[in-house]
Amino acid sequence: MEKTIEYYQTKNGKCPFEEWIKSFKDKTTKMRILKRIERLEYGYYGEFEQINEDLFELKLKFGKGYRIYYSDINNKLVLFLSGGDKHRQSADIKKAIEYLNDYKERIK
Repeated sequence: MEKTIEYYQTKNGKCPFEEWIKSFKDKTTKMRILKRIERLEYGYYGEFEQINEDLFELKLKFGKGYRIYYSDINNKLVLFLSGGDKHRQSADIKKAIEYLNDYKERIK
């Protein structure tokens, strides 16, 4: 089943995931991450972990152990909340939960 990918935007229009991906100077790493996202559209999740009822962590096995946080809304939409690496995992999860709660509040 094909999924639509939507990138979360804050109330002031910032897109945390896009800001994170643009911060990569290494084009190979950036392309590997984007290719992984492309595979998600077709249901190829690879290694991931469920953080709570609505939040998932996609694990990328290259670089610094990159993580991408997302939610699968109504089995139709994969919403990327933020990205980070293994060293910032706790802070990134807290931020992703904050983004998810904001998103859910605004789509009511």
